[in-house]
Amino acid sequence: MTKGVNLMKREWVWQTILRRGIGSLLPLLLLCAGAQRPDRPPLSPVAMGAFVPGEVLVRFLPSMGKGEIRAWLEKRGASLIRSFPVTPWHQVRIPAGEKVLAIVERWRSAKGVLAIEPNYLGYPQRMPDDPLFEEKWDLHNVGQKIGGVEDADIDAPEAWERFQGTRLVRIGVIDTGVDITQADLAANIWTNSDEIPDNGIDDDENGYIDDIHGWDFGNDDNDPTPCMSHGTHVSGIAGAVGNNGVGVSGVNWRVAIVPLKVTPDQYCGQFPTSAVVGAIDYATLTGIRITNNSYGYSSPSEAMEAAIDRHIAANDALFVAAAGNERKNNDFFDFYPANYPNPGIVSVAATTDRDTMASFSSYGPESVDLAAPGDKVYSTLPGDDYGEMSGTSMATPEVAGAAAFLLAYDADLSGAAVKRILMETTDPLDDLERRVASGGRLNLDRAFARIVQEQPVLSTTALDFGRVWVGKTKQHAFSVVNTTQAPVAVEISASGTAFSPDRQRFSVAPASVENVVVTFSADRLGTSQETLTVALDGVPETIELSGEGIAPPRITASPTTITAATPHGTTAKKHFTIGNRGGATLRYHIQAALDDTPSQSRGGPDAYGHIWIDSTDPQGPSFDWIDISATGTPVILDNDDYTYPIDLGFDFPFYGKRYRNVTIGSNGFLGFSPDFSYTLGIPSRLPDAMAPNDLIAPFWSDLDPTMGGKIYYEAREDRFIVAFHEVPEWNGTERVTFEVILEPNGTIQFNYLFVGDIEKFVVGIENESGTDALAIPTSREGWGDHLAVQIRPDLSWVQLTPPVTGNLAPEESAQIEITFSGERFAAGTYQADLALLSNDPQAPELRIPVTFTVTPNDLPIANAGEDIEVVDEDRDDFETVR
Repeated sequence: MTKGVNLMKREWVWQTILRRGIGSLLPLLLLCAGAQRPDRPPLSPVAMGAFVPGEVLVRFLPSMGKGEIRAWLEKRGASLIRSFPVTPWHQVRIPAGEKVLAIVERWRSAKGVLAIEPNYLGYPQRMPDDPLFEEKWDLHNVGQKIGGVEDADIDAPEAWERFQGTRLVRIGVIDTGVDITQADLAANIWTNSDEIPDNGIDDDENGYIDDIHGWDFGNDDNDPTPCMSHGTHVSGIAGAVGNNGVGVSGVNWRVAIVPLKVTPDQYCGQFPTSAVVGAIDYATLTGIRITNNSYGYSSPSEAMEAAIDRHIAANDALFVAAAGNERKNNDFFDFYPANYPNPGIVSVAATTDRDTMASFSSYGPESVDLAAPGDKVYSTLPGDDYGEMSGTSMATPEVAGAAAFLLAYDADLSGAAVKRILMETTDPLDDLERRVASGGRLNLDRAFARIVQEQPVLSTTALDFGRVWVGKTKQHAFSVVNTTQAPVAVEISASGTAFSPDRQRFSVAPASVENVVVTFSADRLGTSQETLTVALDGVPETIELSGEGIAPPRITASPTTITAATPHGTTAKKHFTIGNRGGATLRYHIQAALDDTPSQSRGGPDAYGHIWIDSTDPQGPSFDWIDISATGTPVILDNDDYTYPIDLGFDFPFYGKRYRNVTIGSNGFLGFSPDFSYTLGIPSRLPDAMAPNDLIAPFWSDLDPTMGGKIYYEAREDRFIVAFHEVPEWNGTERVTFEVILEPNGTIQFNYLFVGDIEKFVVGIENESGTDALAIPTSREGWGDHLAVQIRPDLSWVQLTPPVTGNLAPEESAQIEITFSGERFAAGTYQADLALLSNDPQAPELRIPVTFTVTPNDLPIANAGEDIEVVDEDRDDFETVR
C-alpha cells in the first residue's frame, strides 16, 4: 500500500479506533512496513488525507486586496469564508458540485494563486480506556498499578516542594473544547480581563467579540464547551487545580488554561486545518507562549506551517505537539504538526508506568524530542468526572505543563532555553535510547532545579505594556516567587506616576508565590518609561516598565445621508467613504439596519430581520383608522372557519416568498400557505411548529363571528385591508375591533380601535415552517385601544459590497459600494440606516440614513445622483406563490 492510500484511510482508521481499540490498526500499519521516508510530499491526490468537503485553503499574491480576492473567487463560482488575521491564507468555499482535488489541481496554476491545499482534517492522538485507578502515576509513581515501576514518573511532588506554578502563564489548549465549569479546572481557566462579558463589543481589539474564556474556531463562537472529552482530559493533565481537596492535580497547581476549540460540532473529533490555523493565529495575537497540540495529520499543510512559524517567531513560543499513535518512526513517516522543522516545536512520545515506550507511540531519534507519561493517564473529564486515557495526546500536556512551570518561575526564559532545559534534564531510559532525541523521559524536578535559585526572585525583569489609547489603562502582572523555607517581606515603589502596583507591602509564605498587578495609565501621547523597585527582605530588585500613549481611532463617513432611486426591476449603485482620523487602528463593521433598539414601544428582529414599532414611539406609525365597513367586501365565516384564497391585488413579500393570495381566518389571523390548515387551539407563544403557520396574527384568539360583529376586506392598488368589527370571543361577552393593512413593500400595520379584556391571544407573524416568528408582547405598558403597531420588512433591497468588515490605519480610508435592488420590491419608498460599528470610543455606532425609491417601470430615475450605475436585472431571487 502506498503512503497516499494509507493516508486517505485516516478517517476510517480513527472511527475504527473508537469502535474497536488500537488492535484493529495492526493490519493497516503492518502494510506500511518497509516504506522509505519521502521528501516533503507534493499536494497530489495520493498524498492527501481526509479533508473538509467543499472547502480549500488558498494563498493569493500579496498584492491582491480582499476585494480583488472576492472578485477572483466570484468569477469562478466560489466564495470567501474567512481570511486569517495573521497567516496570509484564506478559507474558500468552492463551487457547488466541484471536487476538492480537482479544484486544487486546476487552481494551482491559476494566475494570482501562490499555493492551494485541501482543508485537511486532523484527529486527537489518544486511545480511550476505562478508568482503573485514581492514582496519578505519571506525577508520582510508587508502583500503584500492577507491574508499575516505582519512580517511573516526572517527579512532580519534588518540584512542588518549592514551587507550584502561577496563573500568569497561559497554555493554549488547541483541542475539542474544555469544560470550563469542571470543579478541578474552573479556577485555572483563563479569563480575558480586557473583555467585558456579553456586551457584543470587541473590547480588547483582538478581532473576537466577548472572547472571555478563549474561542471556538470550529463553530466560530465564544463558547468552548467540548463536544467530546479529549480536550478536558488534556487540560487536566497540564493544569488541574492542585491542593484544593478535589479530584486530581495537574503538572501545575496554578496555570491559565485557554480553551481553543477547533472541532466543529458536525465533525466532532476532527480538526479542520482552517480551525487550527485560526486558533494558532489567536494565540499569536493574544501573546500566548505555550500551546498544547494533541492531534495530528498525515499530510503537511503550508497554511498551518506558516501559522506555526509566525506564532513561534512573534511570541518566542513553544509549540508542544504529539508525536502520534502510529507506532512508526517519524524520521521516515512524517506526522504533522510534530514533524514541521521549526525548532520551536517540541515533539512528544509516550511512556508507560514501567518506564518503557508505550506500544502505540510513534518515535524518531531525529524527529521526536522527548517522551512523557502517556499510557492510562488519569485526568479530568466533563461534568466533574474523571477517567483514564492513553496516547501521545496525554504525554503532550505533561511537557506543555512543564514548560509553563518553568516560565512561571522565570518569564524571561526564551522558548529555546525552555526546550533545551526540558530535553537536557530528562531521565535517560534504555527503551528510549535511539528512539527520541533526548534519550529520556520528562523530569519536572530536574528541569526546575536547573533554573531555581535558593533565594526569592521576581518572575521577570521588564514589563512592556505596548501601545495604549490615551485615557485608557492596561494591566500586566509579575510574580514574587519564594522557594525558601522562610517568609519573605516585600516592599514595592514606582519611580513615577504612569505605572502603579496594586499593592506596596506584603509577605510571601515559604515555598509560595504572590502576584502583583501593575497598571499603566496612558494620560498623554508618547512613551512612558519608569522603574519599579521591589525589595525582597530589603534586597532591591528592579523591573523596567514601558508603555506608549496613542490617540484612539476616530471614524469619519461621507456622505452623511444617502438617497437613490431606480425603476422596478433594476438596480442602482452608490458609494460612500469611511476613514480614520485617529492615531490607532480603526476596526469597523458595516451593516444595513432598521432602528431596532429594544424598548417598550419596539422590538425584534426575528431571524429574518423584521422588527416592530408602535405608535407610542416617536419614530413609530400614526394611528389612522381606515373605515372600510361601507366599501369593503363582507366575509361570512362560521366559528373556527376560514375563507377561500383572496386576491391581494399585488405580490406581497413575506419571509423570502411572494404571495398573491391570502386566506382570512375567523380567529383573527391571515394565512398564506396553499395547504392552509386550522386548529382549534391558540398557541402560548410564537413561533409554534403546529399548524397553522405562514401567517399574520393581528389578534389570534378564540373569536366567534357567528355570535355577532362583521369582517370585511378591501383590495386597493397600494394596500390590502382586513377589518374585524366588534367580533366577540367564543362563549364570552368581550368584543374586539381591529384591522390589518398589508403594503406591497412588505410593511404590515395593525390598528386597534378597541381590544377589550380578552385574556388569551397572541400577536405577531410566523414563517412557513413555524421556526421563526416576530412576537409582539401585549402585556407591556402602552398596549390597548387606539394603538397602531407596524412590522417593517427585511432589508434585502440594500446590499453592501465587501469589505463590510475591516481595519483602517491612521489617516487611511476605504470606499464602500452600495447596491440598491428594485427587482423584488414594488414601487414605493424604503428607509433604513447604514450602521457603522467601530472601536471609536466616541462613536461606537454611527448611523447613516438611507432612502431608496422604487419607481414604476415607465417613470424616469429620480434623485439617483451622479455616481449611480443602473443595471437591468431579469433575475428574481424570490419565489412567487399564487
